Amino acid sequence: MTKTACRLLYPAIFVILVILLSSCTTTVLPSAKDFELINSGKRSIVLIRIKCEAEGESYEVFRHFVGDDDIGFALGGFETGGELHRKVPAHLSSQTRKDGWLYFVLEPGFHYLAIQPPRRTDVWSYENSFKSAPLWRLDIPPQTGIIYAGTLYLPIIKQKLLFGDSTIQSFITDGIVVLNNEDAARKIAADFFPDLETYKTVLMAKHEGPIILKFPQMAE
Repeated sequence: MTKTACRLLYPAIFVILVILLSSCTTTVLPSAKDFELINSGKRSIVLIRIKCEAEGESYEVFRHFVGDDDIGFALGGFETGGELHRKVPAHLSSQTRKDGWLYFVLEPGFHYLAIQPPRRTDVWSYENSFKSAPLWRLDIPPQTGIIYAGTLYLPIIKQKLLFGDSTIQSFITDGIVVLNNEDAARKIAADFFPDLETYKTVLMAKHEGPIILKFPQMAE
């Protein structure tokens, strides 16, 4: 390979790696900066569980390393003018990830969550598909360290892959409901964030109609 070809190839490889790494789900605790904002009442840790079933059998939703092989998430709120943007979920541990738990660190106010099956189209088309996806509204109260927003139950249709594994082909949208696993959420909060005293359960609600932007009520 010539030096000129190498110079052209290396930037392309770098871009591909950035895309792959940015789409990977992460197992990590909130950062020191996050905790600073949380302790000042300007952010909250929002716990959500995703529970998938195919024909009555449980399906491990976060089974893949690359995020595009799992279901996709998009969030919008006051900061985005209601426009939805892809958001890679974070997980507190490998076990909570296996059990379907994820978390976001969000400011107080209304946030809108859209969820789509794994990407099977080009990136641009997939990004646009979130605009027509059903929305779930998260109402994040101020000065609350941890909020459990509910367990989103997603009945799915599976698709078999070439080497025997399976993935999610589609959701059965009429069967999607929000469940309350508050006891499990409280245990996770106590195990991972024993120093955060303020906890609330505020279940997400299906949103219909125009986006409502709620000005964040920040702590003094």
